[in-house]
Amino acid sequence: GTEWSLIGSGLYGEPSRLVQLTDETIVMAGRLRLGSHSCAVAQWNGTAWNAMGTLQTASITDIEQMPDGRVVISGSIVIPATGRRVLMAWWDGHEWVGIGDGLLNPDGSIFAMTLLADGSVVAAGRFRSVDPSLRASNVVRWDGSQLLEFGNGLVLEPHEVLTDIVTDIDGLVLLASTIDQPGDQIPGLRKWSGSAWEFLGNFGSTVPGPMCGTNYVESICVDPRGDVLITGLLCGEPSIGFNFDLCYSRSPLPRIATSPHDTTALAGHRIELIAAPILNVDEVSYQWYRNAVPVTSGPAGAAEFGGVVTNARGSLEGRTDGSRITLTIDGATPSDSGSYHVVFTTPCGETASQPARLVIRCFGDFNQDGGIDGSDVDAFFAAWEEEAIEADVDLDRAVDAMDVTDFFVRWSSGTC
Repeated sequence: GTEWSLIGSGLYGEPSRLVQLTDETIVMAGRLRLGSHSCAVAQWNGTAWNAMGTLQTASITDIEQMPDGRVVISGSIVIPATGRRVLMAWWDGHEWVGIGDGLLNPDGSIFAMTLLADGSVVAAGRFRSVDPSLRASNVVRWDGSQLLEFGNGLVLEPHEVLTDIVTDIDGLVLLASTIDQPGDQIPGLRKWSGSAWEFLGNFGSTVPGPMCGTNYVESICVDPRGDVLITGLLCGEPSIGFNFDLCYSRSPLPRIATSPHDTTALAGHRIELIAAPILNVDEVSYQWYRNAVPVTSGPAGAAEFGGVVTNARGSLEGRTDGSRITLTIDGATPSDSGSYHVVFTTPCGETASQPARLVIRCFGDFNQDGGIDGSDVDAFFAAWEEEAIEADVDLDRAVDAMDVTDFFVRWSSGTC
C-alpha cells in the first residue's frame, strides 16, 4: 500500500500474465524459471512459489478462473501427457488437461479470455475450427465440459488479430483488435449484441493520413459504472485527435451516479432534490418530473398552488465532472408533495433516476382538510399516542413531548 516489495524468491523470467485466485493465491504465467527448472505456470501460496505442472514450450497469453475454481490458460500449449499442441488447457489439481484437442487448429493462437455470467469461458484470437460441426473461427466458448461455438465465430480482416476480450456489466462481450499491416484502418472494438458482432465506435475509419498508418486497441477494461476504458494507438476520432494513446469510451446511456432522496419538510421552507449523472459523458440534458408529469420552472411549476420552482430542466456544459443538479422549490406547499425523478438524456438515449418521495407537511392543518380547527387536535393526538411518524412535528425523528408543543404553536397561530 505504500511501496513495492518482492513476492517470494527464486522465480525469474518473462511473465506474460498475473492473476489472483478466489483463495487469494497468485498465479503467474510466462517464460519463467523456478530455481534451475523451466516453469510455464507458477503459484504463490503465501510463503513460496511452486510450479503448476510441467508444460512444454508453452506460450501462455491469458489466465481465467471459473466459478467452480478451475484455472484455465490459453495460448500455444503442449500437453506433456500427449505431446499434442492445444490452444486452451485447465488445471485438474495435478496436471494440465487440454481443451478442444482435435477441434481447433493448433497452429492458431488464443490471445485473451473472459468469463460469461453463466461461468463459461469465451476465448478470442486468431484460429479456426478443424471440425465442420463447430463454427468457431477466432471466438469460442468452453462451458467446463465441452467446446462450443460463440456467435458462429467471427470473420476477421486479412491483417486483423484479436487482442483482448471482456464482459461488461450488462453481460455483453467486447472484443479489441489490432492490425499488422501499415495503411489498414479497422475500428478496433466490437460488441456482441446477442445475435451479431457489431463495431463499437467509429475511430480508425474516418481520418486518413500518415499518422494513422496503424490502428489498434491493446487492452479493454470496464469500470464499476459500466464505462469502457481502452488503450492502444487509435486514429480518426476528431474530438480527440489523429493519434493518441488512451481513449475513454463511455457507455451508450447516461447512467445515474446519484439519485434524489426521500424528503419530508415543513410547508414554507426551501426544498432541494439532488441528482447527478456519471463522469465523462457529453451532451447531457435533464428534465425533472413529479408524478410522471414534467416539472417547469416558475411559480407552481411542480403542482397547482405549489411553490416557486427553479432548475426544472437544462443542459450540462462539456463532459460531466461530478457536478450535481438541484431542483429547488421555494415556499413549498403540501400540493408539492409527490414522487420526483429526473431523466438524463444524450444522443445515445436516456436514463431515469430512482424516484424520491417528497412530503410537505402543514402541521397546523394536521388532517389536511384545508382548515385549522379542533379536528386537527384530535387527529394529531391519535397519531401521537400511536407514536406514528406523522406526529413528528419538529422532524427530529422522534415522537415526544416537544412535538406536542410545536403542534400547538402552529395550530393556535393558524399557520402550518
